[in-house]
Amino acid sequence: MADQAETTNQVDGEALVTPLSDNARSSSDSGGSENNGAATVNSTTVNSTTVNSTTVNSTTESAAAVGNRIGTYELRGLLGRGGNAEVYKAWHIYLQRCEAIKVLLPHVVHDQSFVQRFLREARTAANLHHPHIATIFTVSVPETAQPYFTMELLEGGDVASLIDREGQLPLDETLSILRQVASALDYAHDHGVIHRDVKPANILLRVDDGGARFVKVVDFGIARAQEEVNGARLTKSGLIIGTPEYMSPEQAGSGPKVDHRTDVYSLGVVAYEMLCGRPPFESHEDDAALTLIMKHVREPVPPPQELRDDLSPRINNAILKALAKDPDERFNSCNEFVDALGRGSASGVFVTPPMPRVKEKKARKVVVLPENVTNANATNVS
Repeated sequence: MADQAETTNQVDGEALVTPLSDNARSSSDSGGSENNGAATVNSTTVNSTTVNSTTVNSTTESAAAVGNRIGTYELRGLLGRGGNAEVYKAWHIYLQRCEAIKVLLPHVVHDQSFVQRFLREARTAANLHHPHIATIFTVSVPETAQPYFTMELLEGGDVASLIDREGQLPLDETLSILRQVASALDYAHDHGVIHRDVKPANILLRVDDGGARFVKVVDFGIARAQEEVNGARLTKSGLIIGTPEYMSPEQAGSGPKVDHRTDVYSLGVVAYEMLCGRPPFESHEDDAALTLIMKHVREPVPPPQELRDDLSPRINNAILKALAKDPDERFNSCNEFVDALGRGSASGVFVTPPMPRVKEKKARKVVVLPENVTNANATNVS
């Protein structure tokens, strides 16, 4: 396992978290959405908020309008909007194909540290080459009037909408999805990247020709990579980043520094929700974000068998181990966790075979596009 970068994240002393998923999901019926890393249709909307209840106004000025041109892209439709960015379906006028373009909103484009973190998201994901991680195509230069990056357009749903629609999911379907997610996360960990926001809304699904669900993990926007710019890290100490329902105790600022096992914890929360129809901790109070964070830090996890009596003791215990407060008591990898779930299935065997080992590829270059570039070849990641 590659050594992970030291936690260094604070912005003006404020602790930032993604808003509660229940609130986000309530807007999914209104159309497409943003997953803050890749785009999907009919998924959940994600907005930014702060633990101290200073909420970013989601009705702020739009980054662009349908029909506008940004570089070599014509905007075809808004897929989703977050607190700091919008995602559009965009037509590349030279390559003659649709991609998804993520554009910063006007109120953050003058914050150079924020722009750097935004573009870091693209660089981080673009250097991860895995079948279950969304592909980044291009990234703008930081100095452009509208910083953006483009990615593959993923038209389909996500695990959040699947749970909303079907409730408790069958074990075999859950294992199939989790094994693909675990493969992607362990690959990222092996390359020095921690996701830090693993949740159902960031697990996109599409159905392949054989009827099986194929997973793409998105939103490496808050991933912590071993990356520095001019000797200075792109995040600052003290910042709490993530989604309260899925946040590990150490990511909330309790205990040891954050390493890859925070993603094991979050994947455990996702598994819990997929099998039980709800996450282990919920809150409907006004200060729900803080309440949820403190529950993850202090309260024992309700055993999954209390919510679903057909789960075997081995599955129950595997989930509880993944959700241990102490990272040393968890599984050491996401695949190890999913393997334990598979051994606890009724058949006693893995429902889904292990993913084949991903062959290493030569590092691809992300092309940086000046605002007025019109060379079609310059937009490809080679």
